[in-house]
Amino acid sequence: NRSQYFPEYWIGHDIYTGDLATGCSKITISYSAVVSHFDYEYYASYKGVEGIDVHRKMQEQKRVLLDADVLFSVGPKLSESVYRLTRKEAIVLNPSCFSTAIEALPTRKGFFTMATGRLDAHNDNIKRASIVIDAYSRISKEIYEDKMLSIYGIEEESLSIIAENNSKNILNIKALPFSNDREQIFQALSEQTMFSMPSLHEGFGLTGLEAISMNIPLAISVNSGLYEMLENFKLKDYIYKLELTGDNESDSEKIYKAMYE
Repeated sequence: NRSQYFPEYWIGHDIYTGDLATGCSKITISYSAVVSHFDYEYYASYKGVEGIDVHRKMQEQKRVLLDADVLFSVGPKLSESVYRLTRKEAIVLNPSCFSTAIEALPTRKGFFTMATGRLDAHNDNIKRASIVIDAYSRISKEIYEDKMLSIYGIEEESLSIIAENNSKNILNIKALPFSNDREQIFQALSEQTMFSMPSLHEGFGLTGLEAISMNIPLAISVNSGLYEMLENFKLKDYIYKLELTGDNESDSEKIYKAMYE
């Protein structure tokens, strides 16, 4: 019998600590719960050579989820991927807005926008940072006040791409390295007049929710967990929706219109 000194549930985080949770639950005759936060199967088709590693993670994720007694997903979209992998229903966790002492700049003049994503070919197929740069390069020619595009999460290998865009088009693009420091992210968001999340697929979209928390206007792909959550709560009209197809030219035009409006 389970001892009163052991917890009733052990909770694990996807493939990172899911095995630990299920292992501890078996030792202590308890229950295990695993939170899914990523759809590896979808990303595998876009990753090219890297897709081999993503496919391995997908198989590992499926095993971890099947071993758990209870499943959770971050947002409604990931619950669909959990069911596709396991044929088991996940309890949907809908994150609430964040509380931070950092406030947005309400009267900042000019146009300051931000997006996330790496610019290498494998990752840009999904996050689409390059089409944000393209849309920004067009609209910046129509803005006569201060303007800046910040790309958050740039790896060192892509800094040359940013430099090339800056020199060729006389653009003001700032590369921000990835950080797990949420206060740094809030600080970067607080300086923006708009945030874009044009992913072809986004399991949830945490940074988009952080932008909402700071009252930063948000343009987001409809194929994201955050958009689905807002739609479920009848809040989708408060953001700018991006209906993207994967065609760079047409998708860039849609982001340009979002920036213009």
